[in-house]
This record gives sequence, C-alpha cells and structure tokens, in this order.
Amino acid sequence: MNSYIYKMKSQFSFLRFQLIVLPAIFAITFSSCKKGCETKSMSNYATNGCGNFIGYDVQAVPSGGNGFVIVEVKRDSLSLTNEFQSFSLANNLLVGAQIEELNLPYVPYCTDVLIQNMAVLNTWTAISGTVEIRIAEEKTTCDERYVVDIYLHNAVFEDADGNQISISKKAFLHVIVNYLIG
Repeated sequence: MNSYIYKMKSQFSFLRFQLIVLPAIFAITFSSCKKGCETKSMSNYATNGCGNFIGYDVQAVPSGGNGFVIVEVKRDSLSLTNEFQSFSLANNLLVGAQIEELNLPYVPYCTDVLIQNMAVLNTWTAISGTVEIRIAEEKTTCDERYVVDIYLHNAVFEDADGNQISISKKAFLHVIVNYLIG
C-alpha cells in the first residue's frame, strides 16, 4: 500500500513539475528579449490597425448598420517620415480608403478570428478627399511595429449605385501597425 501511495505522489509531483516549471522555462527561453530593448505595449496604442498598413474606425452608414471606414497605405512605396504628408484619394494606387457595411456587429479587420457568415453588404470607395499621414513612432531594432497618425479630410465615398457618404474630418491617432495577425 505504501509503495502505491509513494508512486502516486511521485507521479503527481512529476505532473506538477510539467505543468508549472516547464512552461516557465519555455517562456523565459523563448521570450527573445534583448537586454536594454523595449517593445511597444499594445495597451499604449490604438489597436485599430495592422499590416504595412491599414487603419480603420467605426463609421455611420445610411442604413444605420455596422459600418467601418478603412484607410490602406502601401508604406513601402512611400517615403513617410515624422512630418505629415498629404495624399489625394482620387485614383491613388498607393493610398486608398473605403467604407464597408457589414451584416454582423463585429470588427473583422486585423484579427485572426474567422467570423462565420460575415458578409460585406455594401462598399463605398473614396472618389475625392485627402489623407494626411505621419510616422509617429518608428520601428526599432527591438520592435518591427511602428505607430502612425492618419487624418482623413473632405473625403467623398461612392457606392456602385452612386450613393455617397461624406466625411469632413476623421482622425486615426497613435495606431500601432506593421504586425501580422495569426
């Protein structure tokens, strides 16, 4: 009987070791923190952005449904700095904006969660207006993510039926980008 109890205590101790100590060793080993290196904490920035880069925010749509305005920038093709630069939205292949109306009240952008039965009900594409962009915080040797500020000015969006939505000014401030989801 005593050998059975001893065996059970030994198995329990080993299991406790596996559940507590091994994950701690794994976390310390693979945390890849460099001495003196700090990364940006997601809690200090707006998380309505990702990639290289996309910024989005809630936007009213005529039906009163679930709408979002999205600004997408091909940063690799632009020389963005910490000074605001202005770009026209009319026929621009490097900076674009659109409004999407979705059928469900979720945010499907910059997430790795697939939402079942999510559909875009309508899309309005920017036909005029400007976007001002600046890099508020550059990426570092410790952190590939960077932070952007975006202003959308006097933008007019049009859907396939010619219906328009106007935005006089919208700000996307301190948006952390250049991270991939998943």
